[in-house]
Amino acid sequence: MPPYLPAAASFLSAVLSFVFFLRNFQLSRKLSDRSTTIEAHKLLLDIDRQLISDPRLWALQDDHPVAAALKEDRADPLLAGKLEAFAYMVLNTFEILLAVHPGASDKRGNAEYKTWRQFVHDTLKSSVALRRMLEAPAVRGVYGTEILAEYERVKTSLSPTLSKKT
Repeated sequence: MPPYLPAAASFLSAVLSFVFFLRNFQLSRKLSDRSTTIEAHKLLLDIDRQLISDPRLWALQDDHPVAAALKEDRADPLLAGKLEAFAYMVLNTFEILLAVHPGASDKRGNAEYKTWRQFVHDTLKSSVALRRMLEAPAVRGVYGTEILAEYERVKTSLSPTLSKKT
């Protein structure tokens, strides 16, 4: 047996181990990203379930017909409390989506993350109640930079008359 054969075998096994390590790392990352994306969809389905179980929650969106129909009922403390709790649920869901989505890091940005971000942007833009909650000093200390940055983008995109409502 040639003297270099054991060294070559060791080197080959080290190279193959490294290649399989990289492949395993990539596969694990893909599976993790997929799981995170599926969980994000489940969170949005929870919001949908709430809207189906109590359609009055659509009043959170300014231009929704339910908001106009419930103008007088908003004085009801139970409805107001339910709307506030639902608003926090929406904000918490958005906080999770923006913070842990696989595309959240600039290095790994992707079209799906941009779609989620646009959805958050549009939802914040359509709800004075959500914007007011994010403006409260106590709440601003609770939420992360991603959702607050999105709120700031919404605030600057609103016309001057709309942003005065916030």
